[in-house]
Amino acid sequence: MIKRLLILVVLFAAAGCSKVAESGEDTPRSPQMRTVTLTACIDKREEETASGKAAVSDAGALTWHTEDKIAVLDDGGTFREFTLASGAGTGIATFEGSIPVGHSATTVAVFPWRNGHSWSASEGLSLSLPSEYSVAESAKALMPMIADFENEGDDLHFRHVGGLIRLTLQDIPSGASSVRLSSYHNRLSGSFPMTDISSPETSAASVPTIEQDTTVTVNFSRSASEMDFYIPLPAVVLNGFTVDLYDSSGTLIGRKRAPATMDIPRGCYLRMPPVSLTPVTEYQKIKFIEYNVLQGMINDYPQNMDNFVAWVKWRAPDILVICEGKTFGNGQSIYDASRPMPNNISNLAARWGHPYYMVGAQQDNFPVLITSRYPIELLQRLQGAVYTHGGLHVRIAGFDLAAIHLFPDHTAASDEEIRLGEITAATGSTIHNAAYSSVSKWILTGDMNSYYRGDNHGSSTPKEHNLAVQDYIHSNWDHDVLYEKNGGQWMPTMYHGGTRIDYFYVSDAVYPYIREARVLHDSFTDLYTAENKAGSSDHRPLQVVYERAVFSESQNAGVWDMIPVNGAW
Repeated sequence: MIKRLLILVVLFAAAGCSKVAESGEDTPRSPQMRTVTLTACIDKREEETASGKAAVSDAGALTWHTEDKIAVLDDGGTFREFTLASGAGTGIATFEGSIPVGHSATTVAVFPWRNGHSWSASEGLSLSLPSEYSVAESAKALMPMIADFENEGDDLHFRHVGGLIRLTLQDIPSGASSVRLSSYHNRLSGSFPMTDISSPETSAASVPTIEQDTTVTVNFSRSASEMDFYIPLPAVVLNGFTVDLYDSSGTLIGRKRAPATMDIPRGCYLRMPPVSLTPVTEYQKIKFIEYNVLQGMINDYPQNMDNFVAWVKWRAPDILVICEGKTFGNGQSIYDASRPMPNNISNLAARWGHPYYMVGAQQDNFPVLITSRYPIELLQRLQGAVYTHGGLHVRIAGFDLAAIHLFPDHTAASDEEIRLGEITAATGSTIHNAAYSSVSKWILTGDMNSYYRGDNHGSSTPKEHNLAVQDYIHSNWDHDVLYEKNGGQWMPTMYHGGTRIDYFYVSDAVYPYIREARVLHDSFTDLYTAENKAGSSDHRPLQVVYERAVFSESQNAGVWDMIPVNGAW
Protein backbone atom coordinates (compact mmCIF):
# COMPACT_ATOMS: atom_id res chain seq x y z
CA MET A 1 0.00 0.00 0.00
CA ILE A 2 1.32 3.45 -0.86
CA LYS A 3 1.24 5.61 2.21
CA ARG A 4 0.39 9.27 1.98
CA LEU A 5 2.79 11.73 3.50
CA LEU A 6 1.55 14.04 6.19
CA ILE A 7 2.37 17.65 5.26
CA LEU A 8 3.88 19.89 7.91
CA VAL A 9 4.65 23.60 7.59
CA VAL A 10 6.32 25.55 10.40
CA LEU A 11 6.25 29.34 10.26
CA PHE A 12 8.88 31.12 12.35
CA ALA A 13 8.88 34.77 13.40
CA ALA A 14 11.90 36.68 12.14
CA ALA A 15 11.75 39.80 9.95
CA GLY A 16 9.64 42.89 10.66
CA CYS A 17 7.12 44.69 8.46
CA SER A 18 6.70 48.08 6.91
CA LYS A 19 4.29 50.56 8.40
CA VAL A 20 1.37 51.13 6.04
CA ALA A 21 -1.00 53.25 8.15
CA GLU A 22 -0.70 55.73 10.99
CA SER A 23 -2.77 55.39 14.11
CA GLY A 24 -6.20 56.86 13.48
CA GLU A 25 -7.30 60.23 14.77
CA ASP A 26 -9.07 60.27 18.10
CA THR A 27 -12.55 60.66 16.67
CA PRO A 28 -15.02 60.07 19.47
CA ARG A 29 -17.83 57.64 18.78
CA SER A 30 -19.41 58.74 22.03
CA PRO A 31 -18.44 61.15 24.82
CA GLN A 32 -16.64 58.29 26.56
CA MET A 33 -14.93 56.47 23.67
CA ARG A 34 -12.48 57.37 20.93
CA THR A 35 -11.61 55.55 17.69
CA VAL A 36 -8.14 54.06 17.33
CA THR A 37 -6.59 52.52 14.21
CA LEU A 38 -3.60 50.21 14.60
CA THR A 39 -1.28 48.58 12.04
CA ALA A 40 -0.83 44.84 12.45
CA CYS A 41 1.92 42.82 10.77
CA ILE A 42 2.48 39.09 10.64
CA ASP A 43 6.19 38.45 11.13
CA LYS A 44 7.69 36.17 8.50
CA ARG A 45 10.92 34.84 7.10
CA GLU A 46 12.54 36.98 4.41
CA GLU A 47 12.18 34.36 1.67
CA GLU A 48 8.43 34.07 2.22
CA THR A 49 6.02 36.36 0.43
CA ALA A 50 3.34 35.81 3.04
CA SER A 51 2.96 34.00 6.32
CA GLY A 52 0.51 34.30 9.09
CA LYS A 53 -2.61 32.77 10.36
CA ALA A 54 -6.01 33.37 8.95
CA ALA A 55 -6.65 32.41 5.31
CA VAL A 56 -4.67 29.26 4.54
CA SER A 57 -3.32 28.24 1.14
CA ASP A 58 -2.20 24.73 0.26
CA ALA A 59 1.36 25.97 0.30
CA GLY A 60 0.98 26.95 3.94
CA ALA A 61 0.80 30.72 3.40
CA LEU A 62 -1.45 32.34 5.96
CA THR A 63 -2.77 35.91 5.72
CA TRP A 64 -5.16 38.33 7.36
CA HIS A 65 -8.79 37.52 6.63
CA THR A 66 -11.89 39.67 6.12
CA GLU A 67 -13.63 40.39 9.44
CA ASP A 68 -10.64 39.24 11.50
CA LYS A 69 -10.69 40.62 15.02
CA ILE A 70 -7.91 41.14 17.54
CA ALA A 71 -7.99 41.84 21.28
CA VAL A 72 -6.00 44.93 22.30
CA LEU A 73 -5.21 45.62 25.95
CA ASP A 74 -5.78 49.13 27.28
CA ASP A 75 -4.00 50.65 30.26
CA GLY A 76 -7.07 50.04 32.38
CA GLY A 77 -6.48 46.31 32.08
CA THR A 78 -9.36 45.58 29.67
CA PHE A 79 -9.08 43.86 26.31
CA ARG A 80 -10.82 45.85 23.55
CA GLU A 81 -12.19 44.39 20.34
CA PHE A 82 -10.57 45.67 17.11
CA THR A 83 -11.84 44.66 13.64
CA LEU A 84 -9.89 44.47 10.38
CA ALA A 85 -10.36 47.70 8.39
CA SER A 86 -8.03 47.03 5.44
CA GLY A 87 -5.39 44.59 4.22
CA ALA A 88 -7.39 41.36 3.84
CA GLY A 89 -5.38 38.77 1.91
CA THR A 90 -2.01 40.22 2.92
CA GLY A 91 0.34 39.97 5.88
CA ILE A 92 -0.10 43.67 6.79
CA ALA A 93 -3.45 45.14 7.81
CA THR A 94 -5.11 47.90 9.80
CA PHE A 95 -7.53 47.27 12.64
CA GLU A 96 -10.01 49.71 14.10
CA GLY A 97 -11.54 49.79 17.57
CA SER A 98 -12.59 52.00 20.46
CA ILE A 99 -10.78 52.84 23.68
CA PRO A 100 -12.10 55.03 26.53
CA VAL A 101 -11.07 58.65 26.45
CA GLY A 102 -8.12 59.14 28.80
CA HIS A 103 -6.82 55.61 28.20
CA SER A 104 -4.51 54.14 25.58
CA ALA A 105 -3.60 50.82 23.99
CA THR A 106 -0.60 49.20 25.62
CA THR A 107 1.50 46.09 26.25
CA VAL A 108 -0.14 43.26 24.25
CA ALA A 109 -2.58 42.37 21.49
CA VAL A 110 -3.96 38.88 20.85
CA PHE A 111 -5.34 37.14 17.78
CA PRO A 112 -8.07 36.10 17.60
CA TRP A 113 -10.44 38.18 19.69
CA ARG A 114 -11.89 36.17 22.59
CA ASN A 115 -13.76 37.21 25.71
CA GLY A 116 -11.65 34.75 27.70
CA HIS A 117 -8.25 36.46 27.33
CA SER A 118 -6.99 38.10 30.52
CA TRP A 119 -3.99 40.08 31.68
CA SER A 120 -2.25 40.52 35.03
CA ALA A 121 0.78 42.73 35.59
CA SER A 122 2.20 40.13 37.96
CA GLU A 123 1.26 36.93 36.10
CA GLY A 124 1.20 38.08 32.48
CA LEU A 125 -1.14 36.96 29.71
CA SER A 126 -3.66 34.15 29.93
CA LEU A 127 -4.62 33.21 26.39
CA SER A 128 -7.99 31.53 25.82
CA LEU A 129 -8.45 28.71 23.32
CA PRO A 130 -12.11 27.61 23.14
CA SER A 131 -13.23 24.02 23.28
CA GLU A 132 -15.89 24.64 20.60
CA TYR A 133 -15.98 26.48 17.26
CA SER A 134 -18.51 26.87 14.52
CA VAL A 135 -17.56 25.86 10.99
CA ALA A 136 -17.56 29.54 10.01
CA GLU A 137 -14.90 30.23 12.61
CA SER A 138 -13.01 27.07 11.76
CA ALA A 139 -12.88 27.93 8.06
CA LYS A 140 -10.94 31.08 8.92
CA ALA A 141 -8.16 29.05 10.57
CA LEU A 142 -7.65 31.05 13.73
CA MET A 143 -4.06 30.14 14.54
CA PRO A 144 -3.27 31.97 17.83
CA MET A 145 -0.80 34.90 17.76
CA ILE A 146 0.30 37.71 20.07
CA ALA A 147 2.07 41.05 19.62
CA ASP A 148 3.80 42.90 22.44
CA PHE A 149 4.35 46.65 22.15
CA GLU A 150 4.92 49.75 24.28
CA ASN A 151 2.99 52.68 22.83
CA GLU A 152 -0.31 53.04 21.04
CA GLY A 153 1.33 54.31 17.86
CA ASP A 154 3.61 51.27 17.54
CA ASP A 155 3.08 48.68 14.83
CA LEU A 156 1.80 45.37 16.16
CA HIS A 157 4.21 42.62 15.13
CA PHE A 158 2.21 39.42 15.51
CA ARG A 159 3.98 36.11 15.97
CA HIS A 160 2.58 32.63 16.37
CA VAL A 161 2.15 31.13 19.83
CA GLY A 162 0.17 28.03 18.83
CA GLY A 163 -0.44 25.70 15.91
CA LEU A 164 -3.12 24.65 13.48
CA ILE A 165 -4.45 21.35 12.13
CA ARG A 166 -6.43 21.02 8.91
CA LEU A 167 -8.71 17.99 8.75
CA THR A 168 -10.18 17.05 5.38
CA LEU A 169 -13.05 14.62 5.92
CA GLN A 170 -14.55 12.67 3.05
CA ASP A 171 -17.85 10.77 2.72
CA ILE A 172 -19.49 12.84 5.45
CA PRO A 173 -22.99 11.43 6.02
CA SER A 174 -25.98 13.77 5.84
CA GLY A 175 -26.73 13.56 9.57
CA ALA A 176 -23.29 14.71 10.74
CA SER A 177 -23.17 17.95 12.72
CA SER A 178 -19.89 18.08 14.67
CA VAL A 179 -16.33 16.82 14.47
CA ARG A 180 -14.17 16.46 17.57
CA LEU A 181 -10.41 16.19 17.95
CA SER A 182 -9.46 14.42 21.19
CA SER A 183 -6.02 14.08 22.72
CA TYR A 184 -5.13 11.10 24.84
CA HIS A 185 -3.05 13.05 27.35
CA ASN A 186 -2.81 16.77 26.45
CA ARG A 187 -4.75 19.96 27.11
CA LEU A 188 -6.03 21.37 23.83
CA SER A 189 -8.38 24.10 25.07
CA GLY A 190 -8.90 26.41 28.02
CA SER A 191 -6.59 29.10 29.41
CA PHE A 192 -2.86 29.03 28.72
CA PRO A 193 -0.56 31.23 30.88
CA MET A 194 2.19 33.13 29.06
CA THR A 195 4.37 34.97 31.55
CA ASP A 196 7.06 36.26 29.15
CA ILE A 197 5.26 37.80 26.18
CA SER A 198 8.39 39.63 24.99
CA SER A 199 10.31 36.45 24.20
CA PRO A 200 10.23 35.60 20.47
CA GLU A 201 9.99 31.91 21.41
CA THR A 202 7.07 32.20 23.83
CA SER A 203 4.13 29.92 23.18
CA ALA A 204 0.78 28.84 24.53
CA ALA A 205 2.23 25.54 25.69
CA SER A 206 0.04 22.52 26.35
CA VAL A 207 0.57 20.52 29.49
CA PRO A 208 -0.24 16.86 30.21
CA THR A 209 -3.69 16.35 31.70
CA ILE A 210 -6.11 13.57 32.43
CA GLU A 211 -9.13 15.49 33.64
CA GLN A 212 -10.21 18.29 31.33
CA ASP A 213 -9.81 20.34 28.17
CA THR A 214 -8.53 17.45 26.05
CA THR A 215 -10.97 18.02 23.18
CA VAL A 216 -11.78 20.62 20.53
CA THR A 217 -15.14 20.42 18.73
CA VAL A 218 -16.21 22.07 15.48
CA ASN A 219 -19.98 22.32 14.96
CA PHE A 220 -21.15 22.56 11.35
CA SER A 221 -24.01 22.26 8.91
CA ARG A 222 -23.07 19.75 6.24
CA SER A 223 -22.59 21.54 2.91
CA ALA A 224 -20.84 18.75 1.01
CA SER A 225 -19.67 15.19 1.43
CA GLU A 226 -16.09 16.48 1.71
CA MET A 227 -15.23 19.40 3.99
CA ASP A 228 -12.12 21.03 5.48
CA PHE A 229 -11.91 21.86 9.19
CA TYR A 230 -9.22 24.11 10.67
CA ILE A 231 -8.60 23.51 14.38
CA PRO A 232 -6.39 25.93 16.38
CA LEU A 233 -4.20 24.30 19.02
CA PRO A 234 -1.64 25.27 21.63
CA ALA A 235 1.97 24.26 21.07
CA VAL A 236 1.66 20.57 21.83
CA VAL A 237 3.23 17.15 21.41
CA LEU A 238 0.25 14.94 20.63
CA ASN A 239 0.88 11.45 21.97
CA GLY A 240 -1.90 10.00 19.86
CA PHE A 241 -5.26 11.51 19.06
CA THR A 242 -8.71 10.62 17.80
CA VAL A 243 -11.10 12.33 15.38
CA ASP A 244 -14.78 11.60 16.03
CA LEU A 245 -17.86 12.53 14.00
CA TYR A 246 -21.20 13.05 15.79
CA ASP A 247 -24.78 13.58 14.69
CA SER A 248 -27.11 16.25 16.09
CA SER A 249 -28.19 14.00 18.98
CA GLY A 250 -24.58 13.57 20.14
CA THR A 251 -24.26 9.98 18.90
CA LEU A 252 -20.87 8.91 17.60
CA ILE A 253 -21.18 7.94 13.92
CA GLY A 254 -17.55 7.76 12.75
CA ARG A 255 -14.00 7.67 14.06
CA LYS A 256 -10.37 7.73 13.00
CA ARG A 257 -7.41 7.45 15.33
CA ALA A 258 -3.74 8.34 15.00
CA PRO A 259 -1.60 6.67 17.69
CA ALA A 260 1.66 8.36 16.66
CA THR A 261 3.50 11.05 18.56
CA MET A 262 3.21 14.27 16.58
CA ASP A 263 4.99 17.51 17.48
CA ILE A 264 3.00 20.68 16.72
CA PRO A 265 5.21 23.60 17.79
CA ARG A 266 4.16 27.25 17.59
CA GLY A 267 3.64 28.31 14.00
CA CYS A 268 3.02 24.75 12.83
CA TYR A 269 0.37 24.22 10.15
CA LEU A 270 -0.37 20.48 10.01
CA ARG A 271 -2.31 19.23 6.98
CA MET A 272 -3.71 15.77 7.55
CA PRO A 273 -4.26 13.53 4.50
CA PRO A 274 -7.92 13.45 3.37
CA VAL A 275 -9.71 10.61 5.08
CA SER A 276 -13.10 8.93 5.47
CA LEU A 277 -14.05 8.15 9.04
CA THR A 278 -14.86 4.55 9.85
CA PRO A 279 -18.64 4.14 10.33
CA VAL A 280 -20.05 2.96 13.64
CA THR A 281 -22.43 0.00 13.57
CA GLU A 282 -23.09 -0.19 17.34
CA TYR A 283 -22.61 2.50 19.96
CA GLN A 284 -23.08 2.77 23.71
CA LYS A 285 -22.06 5.66 25.94
CA ILE A 286 -22.94 5.69 29.63
CA LYS A 287 -21.97 8.22 32.26
CA PHE A 288 -21.79 6.90 35.83
CA ILE A 289 -21.61 9.10 38.92
CA GLU A 290 -21.01 7.74 42.43
CA TYR A 291 -21.66 10.24 45.23
CA ASN A 292 -21.75 9.93 49.02
CA VAL A 293 -24.29 12.67 49.66
CA LEU A 294 -23.83 13.09 53.44
CA GLN A 295 -27.03 11.95 55.16
CA GLY A 296 -29.16 12.24 52.06
CA MET A 297 -27.87 15.70 51.07
CA ILE A 298 -29.17 17.03 54.36
CA ASN A 299 -27.67 20.46 53.78
CA ASP A 300 -29.90 21.04 50.76
CA TYR A 301 -33.08 19.79 52.42
CA PRO A 302 -34.15 23.30 53.54
CA GLN A 303 -33.95 24.34 49.86
CA ASN A 304 -36.25 21.45 48.80
CA MET A 305 -33.21 19.76 47.23
CA ASP A 306 -33.31 22.35 44.43
CA ASN A 307 -29.53 22.82 44.32
CA PHE A 308 -28.82 19.09 44.32
CA VAL A 309 -31.42 18.42 41.63
CA ALA A 310 -30.05 21.24 39.46
CA TRP A 311 -26.54 19.81 39.87
CA VAL A 312 -27.58 16.28 38.86
CA LYS A 313 -29.47 17.64 35.84
CA TRP A 314 -26.38 19.65 34.83
CA ARG A 315 -23.98 16.70 35.22
CA ALA A 316 -26.55 14.45 33.51
CA PRO A 317 -25.44 10.98 34.65
CA ASP A 318 -27.10 8.00 33.03
CA ILE A 319 -26.63 6.00 36.22
CA LEU A 320 -26.31 7.61 39.66
CA VAL A 321 -25.09 5.64 42.70
CA ILE A 322 -25.82 7.31 46.04
CA CYS A 323 -24.24 6.42 49.37
CA GLU A 324 -25.80 7.64 52.64
CA GLY A 325 -29.16 7.77 50.90
CA LYS A 326 -31.32 8.72 53.87
CA THR A 327 -32.21 12.35 54.57
CA PHE A 328 -32.16 13.28 58.26
CA GLY A 329 -33.54 16.33 60.04
CA ASN A 330 -31.43 19.45 60.40
CA GLY A 331 -28.51 18.08 62.33
CA GLN A 332 -30.71 15.52 64.08
CA SER A 333 -30.52 11.75 64.05
CA ILE A 334 -34.32 11.43 64.00
CA TYR A 335 -35.54 10.33 60.59
CA ASP A 336 -38.75 11.63 59.03
CA ALA A 337 -40.34 9.30 56.44
CA SER A 338 -41.57 12.29 54.42
CA ARG A 339 -38.02 13.36 53.60
CA PRO A 340 -36.57 12.90 50.07
CA MET A 341 -34.46 9.78 50.63
CA PRO A 342 -35.05 6.88 50.48
CA ASN A 343 -38.86 6.63 50.75
CA ASN A 344 -39.45 9.36 48.18
CA ILE A 345 -36.49 8.68 45.92
CA SER A 346 -38.89 8.04 43.03
CA ASN A 347 -40.07 11.67 43.13
CA LEU A 348 -36.56 13.02 43.59
CA ALA A 349 -35.13 10.93 40.73
CA ALA A 350 -37.96 12.01 38.44
CA ARG A 351 -36.94 15.63 39.02
CA TRP A 352 -33.54 14.93 37.42
CA GLY A 353 -35.00 12.76 34.68
CA HIS A 354 -34.46 9.22 35.97
CA PRO A 355 -37.59 7.02 35.81
CA TYR A 356 -35.91 4.01 37.44
CA TYR A 357 -34.55 3.60 40.96
CA MET A 358 -33.55 0.93 43.47
CA VAL A 359 -33.20 1.14 47.26
CA GLY A 360 -30.60 -0.93 49.06
CA ALA A 361 -30.85 -2.72 52.37
CA GLN A 362 -31.82 -0.29 55.14
CA GLN A 363 -29.80 -1.98 57.86
CA ASP A 364 -29.00 1.35 59.50
CA ASN A 365 -29.27 5.00 58.53
CA PHE A 366 -27.08 4.86 55.41
CA PRO A 367 -28.62 2.81 52.57
CA VAL A 368 -27.25 2.70 49.04
CA LEU A 369 -29.57 4.02 46.28
CA ILE A 370 -29.34 3.79 42.49
CA THR A 371 -31.28 5.91 39.99
CA SER A 372 -31.08 5.47 36.22
CA ARG A 373 -32.28 6.31 32.73
CA TYR A 374 -32.34 2.55 32.10
CA PRO A 375 -34.42 -0.20 33.72
CA ILE A 376 -32.84 -1.72 36.83
CA GLU A 377 -33.05 -5.45 37.60
CA LEU A 378 -32.50 -6.25 41.28
CA LEU A 379 -30.29 -9.34 41.64
CA GLN A 380 -29.33 -9.12 45.33
CA ARG A 381 -29.52 -6.81 48.28
CA LEU A 382 -26.18 -7.13 50.05
CA GLN A 383 -27.45 -7.45 53.61
CA GLY A 384 -27.15 -9.51 56.75
CA ALA A 385 -25.11 -9.64 59.92
CA VAL A 386 -21.76 -9.26 58.12
CA TYR A 387 -22.75 -5.87 56.65
CA THR A 388 -23.08 -2.50 58.36
CA HIS A 389 -24.61 -0.18 55.71
CA GLY A 390 -25.01 -2.90 53.08
CA GLY A 391 -25.38 -2.54 49.34
CA LEU A 392 -26.96 -3.60 46.06
CA HIS A 393 -26.20 -5.92 43.16
CA VAL A 394 -28.23 -4.92 40.09
CA ARG A 395 -28.18 -5.50 36.35
CA ILE A 396 -28.48 -2.32 34.35
CA ALA A 397 -27.69 -1.42 30.72
CA GLY A 398 -25.79 -4.69 30.30
CA PHE A 399 -23.62 -4.28 33.42
CA ASP A 400 -23.68 -6.17 36.69
CA LEU A 401 -23.16 -3.33 39.16
CA ALA A 402 -22.39 -3.85 42.83
CA ALA A 403 -22.66 -0.72 45.01
CA ILE A 404 -21.64 -0.86 48.66
CA HIS A 405 -20.83 1.38 51.60
CA LEU A 406 -18.33 -0.13 54.05
CA PHE A 407 -17.94 0.44 57.80
CA PRO A 408 -16.59 3.97 58.48
CA ASP A 409 -14.53 3.86 61.71
CA HIS A 410 -10.71 3.80 61.81
CA THR A 411 -10.06 3.84 65.55
CA ALA A 412 -8.77 0.26 65.82
CA ALA A 413 -7.38 -2.54 63.69
CA SER A 414 -10.63 -4.42 64.26
CA ASP A 415 -12.49 -1.78 62.22
CA GLU A 416 -10.60 -2.86 59.10
CA GLU A 417 -11.54 -6.45 59.90
CA ILE A 418 -15.21 -5.44 59.76
CA ARG A 419 -14.71 -3.86 56.35
CA LEU A 420 -12.72 -6.84 55.15
CA GLY A 421 -15.55 -9.15 56.15
CA GLU A 422 -18.05 -6.98 54.26
CA ILE A 423 -16.10 -6.78 51.01
CA THR A 424 -15.19 -10.48 51.14
CA ALA A 425 -18.88 -11.35 51.50
CA ALA A 426 -19.87 -8.95 48.70
CA THR A 427 -17.19 -10.34 46.36
CA GLY A 428 -18.22 -13.90 47.16
CA SER A 429 -21.84 -13.04 46.36
CA THR A 430 -20.97 -11.44 43.02
CA ILE A 431 -17.88 -12.14 40.91
CA HIS A 432 -17.01 -15.31 42.84
CA ASN A 433 -20.58 -16.56 42.82
CA ALA A 434 -21.07 -19.51 40.45
CA ALA A 435 -24.57 -18.22 39.68
CA TYR A 436 -22.95 -15.29 37.82
CA SER A 437 -20.03 -17.13 36.23
CA SER A 438 -21.18 -16.11 32.73
CA VAL A 439 -21.14 -12.41 33.56
CA SER A 440 -18.15 -10.50 32.17
CA LYS A 441 -19.15 -6.82 32.53
CA TRP A 442 -18.73 -6.09 36.23
CA ILE A 443 -18.64 -2.79 38.14
CA LEU A 444 -17.98 -2.30 41.86
CA THR A 445 -18.35 1.18 43.33
CA GLY A 446 -19.13 3.06 46.52
CA ASP A 447 -17.69 4.52 49.69
CA MET A 448 -15.14 1.92 50.78
CA ASN A 449 -13.80 3.87 53.79
CA SER A 450 -10.40 2.32 53.07
CA TYR A 451 -7.04 3.27 51.63
CA TYR A 452 -5.04 2.00 48.66
CA ARG A 453 -1.32 1.64 49.22
CA GLY A 454 -0.61 2.81 45.65
CA ASP A 455 -1.93 6.31 46.43
CA ASN A 456 0.38 8.96 47.82
CA HIS A 457 -2.31 9.72 50.43
CA GLY A 458 -1.76 13.48 50.41
CA SER A 459 -1.40 14.74 53.95
CA SER A 460 -2.72 11.55 55.56
CA THR A 461 -0.61 8.41 55.95
CA PRO A 462 -2.78 5.38 56.80
CA LYS A 463 -1.61 2.70 59.17
CA GLU A 464 -0.67 -0.63 57.63
CA HIS A 465 -3.76 -2.41 58.96
CA ASN A 466 -6.00 0.11 57.16
CA LEU A 467 -4.68 -1.09 53.78
CA ALA A 468 -6.05 -4.62 54.00
CA VAL A 469 -9.41 -3.95 52.31
CA GLN A 470 -7.88 -2.35 49.23
CA ASP A 471 -5.24 -5.08 49.05
CA TYR A 472 -8.09 -7.57 48.88
CA ILE A 473 -10.11 -5.63 46.31
CA HIS A 474 -7.13 -5.04 44.03
CA SER A 475 -6.39 -8.77 44.15
CA ASN A 476 -9.93 -9.78 43.23
CA TRP A 477 -11.33 -6.99 41.04
CA ASP A 478 -9.52 -6.17 37.82
CA HIS A 479 -9.19 -2.39 37.52
CA ASP A 480 -9.24 0.61 39.86
CA VAL A 481 -10.18 3.04 37.08
CA LEU A 482 -9.63 6.30 38.97
CA TYR A 483 -6.06 5.24 39.70
CA GLU A 484 -5.21 3.51 36.42
CA LYS A 485 -6.82 5.93 33.97
CA ASN A 486 -5.05 8.84 35.62
CA GLY A 487 -1.59 7.32 35.74
CA GLY A 488 -1.55 7.02 39.51
CA GLN A 489 -2.15 10.73 40.01
CA TRP A 490 -3.32 11.58 43.52
CA MET A 491 -7.07 12.20 43.32
CA PRO A 492 -8.57 12.45 46.81
CA THR A 493 -12.32 12.20 47.24
CA MET A 494 -12.76 13.84 50.65
CA TYR A 495 -13.24 17.60 51.04
CA HIS A 496 -10.01 18.08 53.01
CA GLY A 497 -7.94 16.54 50.18
CA GLY A 498 -6.12 14.08 52.43
CA THR A 499 -7.86 10.81 51.62
CA ARG A 500 -9.37 8.77 48.80
CA ILE A 501 -12.06 6.45 50.14
CA ASP A 502 -14.53 6.39 47.19
CA TYR A 503 -13.71 3.95 44.38
CA PHE A 504 -14.87 2.63 41.03
CA TYR A 505 -13.63 -0.76 39.81
CA VAL A 506 -14.40 -2.58 36.56
CA SER A 507 -13.66 -5.94 34.98
CA ASP A 508 -11.35 -6.61 32.04
CA ALA A 509 -14.32 -6.62 29.66
CA VAL A 510 -15.26 -3.06 30.66
CA TYR A 511 -11.91 -1.35 31.19
CA PRO A 512 -10.85 -0.81 27.52
CA TYR A 513 -13.94 1.33 26.96
CA ILE A 514 -13.52 3.67 29.95
CA ARG A 515 -12.95 7.06 28.36
CA GLU A 516 -12.93 9.18 31.52
CA ALA A 517 -12.53 8.67 35.27
CA ARG A 518 -12.25 11.68 37.57
CA VAL A 519 -13.26 13.38 40.79
CA LEU A 520 -15.74 16.18 40.15
CA HIS A 521 -14.96 19.64 41.48
CA ASP A 522 -17.39 22.49 40.85
CA SER A 523 -19.29 25.28 42.61
CA PHE A 524 -21.74 22.78 44.13
CA THR A 525 -19.51 19.85 45.10
CA ASP A 526 -16.95 22.18 46.69
CA LEU A 527 -19.43 24.07 48.92
CA TYR A 528 -18.42 21.85 51.84
CA THR A 529 -15.12 23.08 53.28
CA ALA A 530 -13.29 23.17 56.59
CA GLU A 531 -14.72 26.65 57.11
CA ASN A 532 -18.22 25.93 55.79
CA LYS A 533 -19.52 22.53 56.77
CA ALA A 534 -23.05 23.51 55.79
CA GLY A 535 -22.25 22.90 52.16
CA SER A 536 -23.16 19.99 49.87
CA SER A 537 -21.26 16.93 51.13
CA ASP A 538 -17.93 16.07 52.74
CA HIS A 539 -17.29 13.70 49.81
CA ARG A 540 -16.59 14.61 46.21
CA PRO A 541 -18.38 12.56 43.51
CA LEU A 542 -16.69 10.24 41.02
CA GLN A 543 -17.55 10.43 37.32
CA VAL A 544 -16.75 7.55 34.98
CA VAL A 545 -17.66 7.50 31.29
CA TYR A 546 -17.95 4.24 29.37
CA GLU A 547 -17.96 4.55 25.59
CA ARG A 548 -17.98 1.56 23.28
CA ALA A 549 -18.21 1.93 19.52
CA VAL A 550 -18.29 -1.07 17.19
CA PHE A 551 -16.96 -0.28 13.72
CA SER A 552 -17.78 -1.88 10.42
CA GLU A 553 -14.16 -2.64 9.59
CA SER A 554 -11.57 -4.95 11.15
CA GLN A 555 -9.99 -4.33 14.53
CA ASN A 556 -7.07 -2.36 13.12
CA ALA A 557 -9.24 -0.15 10.92
CA GLY A 558 -9.47 3.49 11.79
CA VAL A 559 -5.75 4.29 11.94
CA TRP A 560 -4.66 7.04 9.57
CA ASP A 561 -2.93 5.71 6.48
CA MET A 562 0.03 8.05 6.67
CA ILE A 563 3.68 8.37 7.60
CA PRO A 564 4.55 11.13 10.09
CA VAL A 565 7.45 13.33 9.07
CA ASN A 566 9.26 12.58 12.32
CA GLY A 567 9.52 8.82 11.79
CA ALA A 568 7.55 5.61 12.05
CA TRP A 569 4.75 5.14 14.58
